[in-house]
This record gives sequence, structure tokens and C-alpha cells, in this order.
Amino acid sequence: MQLVLPRHLRPRRQKIFGAAPSHRLDPNAKARLWAAAAAYNSANRQPRQHQGPLTWATLRVLRALLWRFHGADGGGRCFPSYEKIAAVAKCHRDSVCVAIAALEQAGVLTWVHRIVRVRHRERDLFGHGGASGGCIAPATAIGLPPAGA
Repeated sequence: MQLVLPRHLRPRRQKIFGAAPSHRLDPNAKARLWAAAAAYNSANRQPRQHQGPLTWATLRVLRALLWRFHGADGGGRCFPSYEKIAAVAKCHRDSVCVAIAALEQAGVLTWVHRIVRVRHRERDLFGHGGASGGCIAPATAIGLPPAGA
């Protein structure tokens, strides 16, 4: 039986400023990740369960992330939108959301919120200059573990 923690006790995702961490994976490392997901699936299969905790849609999402989107920028980073993943994996956007959560729980991928600090100069109501700023989240990075992990 799986222990379900209340939302306020669950570990939070890491938030970083700047570029997302990147791990370049060669085709052999991608195949090892695929095999690790298959091994996790067979080890955690419950009775009367067709495949395991990672469904067919989840494995299609993993295949799309590994072979289509990972390293597409040349630096080993992966941050496609849910819609693009859904189009490549041929499933619904909601299935992508559930699949990424299942892959994160299985330890196959990590998820990092990227934050960028912005500052800009403005004039107030009285014509005085001042600086204001804040933080924006340009995209969320999906990280695959390094080859040795």
C-alpha cells in the first residue's frame, strides 16, 4: 500500500534562477533509461494489472521525451509544452500531465521550475524615476538523470 502524504507535507519541486541543469545523454544512456522504466514497471506490477504503474500512454510520453525532445536545443535540456508532447505521443494533454507525474514518482525524470528575475525602470505618478521588478517563470524544465544514475 502506498503512503499518501497531505499536500503541505509533500516535498516541493526545486526552483532555480537562470538556466536549467542539463545532462547530455547518448543513445545507450537513453536505452538504459528506457530499460530502467521497464524494470520499474515489472517490479511494481500489481495483480490484475495489465502492465504496471507506468501505462502505455506514460511509456509513449517517456519515448517522446527521450528520443524527440531531449537534447533538441543541443545542450541536453528538455522543456517542451504539454501540447507538443501530447501531439508526438498521440495522447491527450491530461494524459501527459499524469504521465509526467508518474515518471517523476518512479524516479525516471525530475522537474525543475526555472525563475528569471526582471527589473525595469519606471516613472511613478509624480514623475519620479524608480526601479521595479519581480520574478517570472519562463518555462519548466524536465530533467532526465545523468547516464551513471
